[in-house]
Amino acid sequence: MVDTQSGIKIANWVFNNLKVLKNYPDSKSKGEKGRCFKITNLQSEYTQEFIEKYSFPYKELKHIQENLFNFFKIPPSPYSATGVTLLYAPKGYKPHWSQDINLRDDEYTTHLKVMLNKPVKGGMPMLKKENNEVTLPLNRFEPWLCVGGKEIYSTEKIQGESPYISLSFSYRVKKGILESLRYI
Repeated sequence: MVDTQSGIKIANWVFNNLKVLKNYPDSKSKGEKGRCFKITNLQSEYTQEFIEKYSFPYKELKHIQENLFNFFKIPPSPYSATGVTLLYAPKGYKPHWSQDINLRDDEYTTHLKVMLNKPVKGGMPMLKKENNEVTLPLNRFEPWLCVGGKEIYSTEKIQGESPYISLSFSYRVKKGILESLRYI
């Protein structure tokens, strides 16, 4: 589990700044069904400057990132950050199935994810394994790892009035590290 207090603080920021999130440049993403709102590249200076105006709990974001590295035992080096995304998905949203592109043969794009607000129904991660859709039942603040450069992944359709809010920390991780930790 990640630090619940940090997760609650970020989820509360989303609820209190929903108008900011919905008006953030390029925040609207169309899924297979519905729309979600997101802030990508939370690690970039531009994004940090923007969200600082709205008192984004950046210290808590870094704390959750450390929790995820410790939980999954991913060493701090060598890896290459590709992005940090905060996602808000209301009722009716269902993302497309995705598989990431790997930029190098010896690395996989890998996502360390955590759900900060759980919808009434749906929102569970899904993987396609040998043409079967596998749902990963998770609790709020329970992390999961997705090797997006190898796996085909999605999320269940969001149902009910409570939205899905998540954080995703994306990295290019060496295949040898993922193999040694038995993630692939």
